Amino acid sequence: MEINHGKVVIAAASNKSASLMKEVFCKYCNKKFSSYQALGGHHNSHKAEREQKNKTKFLARLLLIIKNHLLIQIMLMLMGMVAKH
Repeated sequence: MEINHGKVVIAAASNKSASLMKEVFCKYCNKKFSSYQALGGHHNSHKAEREQKNKTKFLARLLLIIKNHLLIQIMLMLMGMVAKH
């Protein structure tokens, strides 16, 4: 019997007793693994995707900081608190 809620599989063993196995999934390709160790080894195949995701996050944060800085400067100029060049 399989229960996908909570990602737990209940499998009947050959001696008719039930054993619990936790399923883990790759967040990049949704491939299923039976252990965290196997998933960890598989994650190495997604190295380029992880690096791109980290670069994208960094650039988005940097752009937000720049945008906020420019907005503050514009507001200060409009309020006459910063000398015009």
